[in-house]
Amino acid sequence: MPVFVEHNFITIKDGVGSYCLYQGNLSVNENEKAVSWLLQNVFSKTTVPFIIAGKNPSKKLVR
Repeated sequence: MPVFVEHNFITIKDGVGSYCLYQGNLSVNENEKAVSWLLQNVFSKTTVPFIIAGKNPSKKLVR
């Protein structure tokens, strides 16, 4: 899906569940910092599953 899409024509298939997906190049320091912040400040306070996907995650992030 393009980054910017007009809101009046989007149609999607039903999903397979409720979760939040973070996808990015995890070898980029800013991306890893963003994931860490989300884990500590958002997803530690909710029951919504947080799935992290991306290349080259650090050992700290993998654990």
